[in-house]
Amino acid sequence: MPRARWGGGRTEMMERSGQTSTGMMGGPSSEMMGSGGMMGTGMSMMMNMMGMMPQMMGGMRGGDMEVELYLRARSQLNLSDEQMASLESILLSVRKDRIRKGADIMVAELELNQLLDQKVLDVPKIEAKLKEAEGLRTQVKLSGIKALDGARKVLTEEQRKKVEDLKSGQMMGGAGGPGMMEQR
Repeated sequence: MPRARWGGGRTEMMERSGQTSTGMMGGPSSEMMGSGGMMGTGMSMMMNMMGMMPQMMGGMRGGDMEVELYLRARSQLNLSDEQMASLESILLSVRKDRIRKGADIMVAELELNQLLDQKVLDVPKIEAKLKEAEGLRTQVKLSGIKALDGARKVLTEEQRKKVEDLKSGQMMGGAGGPGMMEQR
């Protein structure tokens, strides 16, 4: 029986949906085998956290995705060199922040798992660690929102309208159509 772990990782989600988790060799994953598994608890936690990366990093709709859209559609938006430099700076900044905060979240999750492994649970410490991890996730999401706000301010009203057209597929001939965007 797997040990109780916090995190909402891939195995936990699969178990809730009735799916099973298999390891690299087709057997049960190390997460399901607990600390007695071939790879051990440390690897299990890392695999679990890798499955959580999208959640930890603020989900799939981050501000950086839209900023990247602006940069990739530079000719359609007729971006100036100054706008390109500003957008690239915003993108770099939000990505660096997301990486740093993501590492902090992983450390908090490891510490939380350590608290959960204790024979006697220290609920106030566990609660504080949960709040710390969730606070970091909120910071990541807010950083993405601020990046998006900053990037939108770099564009003119006409460029923002073109972005909406790009996102709705009007300029692309449908989602993923040919000539959609230039590669950098």
